[in-house]
Amino acid sequence: MSSPKASYSGSDPYVVVSYAHADLSVVSADLRFLQDEGCNVWYDEGIGAGLSWRDEVALAISECSLFVIFLTRNSISSEVCRQELFLALSRERRVLVVYLEDCQLSPGMELGLSDKQAILKYQLEEREYRRKLLQ
Repeated sequence: MSSPKASYSGSDPYVVVSYAHADLSVVSADLRFLQDEGCNVWYDEGIGAGLSWRDEVALAISECSLFVIFLTRNSISSEVCRQELFLALSRERRVLVVYLEDCQLSPGMELGLSDKQAILKYQLEEREYRRKLLQ
């Protein structure tokens, strides 16, 4: 599958995707799939030169219709991913968790995600995973 399209910029509802950059090669296929299915997907590649990265990420999360976090050992250990997740939770955004691998959450992440919908991608056939991702 090809690389994801450009990050969404506009006023229609959109999904913010959070992931560890070390996982981009795995996550990019899912980003492209969502985009091809008509989802407006914002991810941090859409931040223009000269803009404040933190402000742009915070604004995108605060205004999104859905926050999707792709969890791996890399993203769990990423301070940035944790900050993005906790901002989404504090702003009461809808959150979907996609586990790309079996991994142990930090206590704070476990508490924050205890009542959130999750998809265990690593346990599903690709077709079933994609069906669940679009629900």
